This record gives sequence, structure tokens and C-alpha cells, in this order.
Amino acid sequence: MVFRRMPGRNILNIKNEIDRIYDEMFANRDNETEFVGNVIPAVNIDETKNEFIISAELPGMDKKEVNITFLDDTLTLSGEKKRGKKSGDTNVHRNERDFGTFSRSFTIPGQIDENKIEASFDKGVLTVLLPKAEAAKEREIKINIK
Repeated sequence: MVFRRMPGRNILNIKNEIDRIYDEMFANRDNETEFVGNVIPAVNIDETKNEFIISAELPGMDKKEVNITFLDDTLTLSGEKKRGKKSGDTNVHRNERDFGTFSRSFTIPGQIDENKIEASFDKGVLTVLLPKAEAAKEREIKINIK
């Protein structure tokens, strides 16, 4: 049996390990990331005039395997990415996919209208919409000069 070396894969492993160590070191300092398992979903956080949009890559997962909570201005995404089932006659030659539990927490600045938070899951991407409360939205006020 011949195994080919993949030099780029070693760089990816180093990057993943550095990300994991960073997440472990700074999880309690800035409340941005809490490392629990081998899975660290990539997350984007965008802000518009009216809402925050959080999207997380969760390939191979189902929406039933993901938990979303919002408490004290902190959004937490957690879940478990399970290993696929092997048949009894399978020999593993390469195992590069990450499996396990994860939890990521993000402090959301400003006031959120908690009753209007929505989430969707499509093609392995979780999207959470956090609408800003009216008091937190930017307002332009015209001031007359006397």
C-alpha cells in the first residue's frame, strides 16, 4: 500500500493546532471563544444598521445537533459533530475530519431584541440573526440652528 505525502496538509495541521492553543489560552479572557473539543467551527460576525448576523460553518451536521442560547448579551453555539458509522470490515487509512463537541461564545455589543432572534440552517451553514433593539439602532437627528 502506498501513502502519498501531502505537504500542505502538515501546514493545515499546524494552523489548526495553533488555533486550538489560542482558543484554550484566551477563552476566559475575552469571552469570544470557548474550546471544548476537536471541532472549532469557523464563524463570521457581521453588523448592519438593524442587526448582527452570525454565520457558522458546520459541515456534515444536522440542525438537531446544534444548540443556540442567548444570555446576558452572549450568544453561545454548541453541539456535537459525530463520527460516521463504520461497517465491520472497514480499515481506516486516513482520518482527517474532526469530530467531537464544541462550544463557541460571543459577546454581542449593544441591546438585542431577544424576542425577534431567528436562526436558520442551510447546506451546513448556521445563520443567526440578532435584531437590534430600537434603543440601540443608530438614529440621525436633525438639529435646527437658532
